[in-house]
Amino acid sequence: EGAVLAQMAELEAASVPAFQRLARELEAHGAPTELAQRATQAARDEVRHTRILRRRARALGGNVGKPTHAKLVVRDLLPIAIENAIEGCVREAYGALVASFQAERAATSLRADFCAIAKDEREHAALAEDVDQWLATQLDEAARAQVAAARSRAQQELRASLEQATECPSLGLPERETALALFDCYFAEAA
Repeated sequence: EGAVLAQMAELEAASVPAFQRLARELEAHGAPTELAQRATQAARDEVRHTRILRRRARALGGNVGKPTHAKLVVRDLLPIAIENAIEGCVREAYGALVASFQAERAATSLRADFCAIAKDEREHAALAEDVDQWLATQLDEAARAQVAAARSRAQQELRASLEQATECPSLGLPERETALALFDCYFAEAA
């Protein structure tokens, strides 16, 4: 359990600079101010999630590493759109779904933490969809097709990875069949 929570904390920590970068990029490319503000808030949320999960991991003997990252420069719109589709519209969305599942099924002592994390993650997934919609207005048809293809590949890769899903009842993590069913239900409705 401690090791799984440590891995979750590290993933949350890695999201902080990604959201900070997204906020800068949205501002630099003239996106609606509200989108950049939401990205900045998402970075703050991820800091809070990291602290919660790091504390929980350490209490269970988990070793949480410190993430390192290079200076993230502002990119052109297409790479932003592709990353947003993969990391936000697919991975963040599924992560929000799993956190919601955990909020209902984890050990009672963890449910409030997962409930708070799930609420934020759902907002981050909604942000990704809103960013995706704005970017679609800024990209030409060929670029939009590249983004759609990247999103489709990310969904396929994520679903394939769930074949190895390992249940952890105390953390509320679903077993393979449930993980796949959650994925299929969410992405069938999102299509």
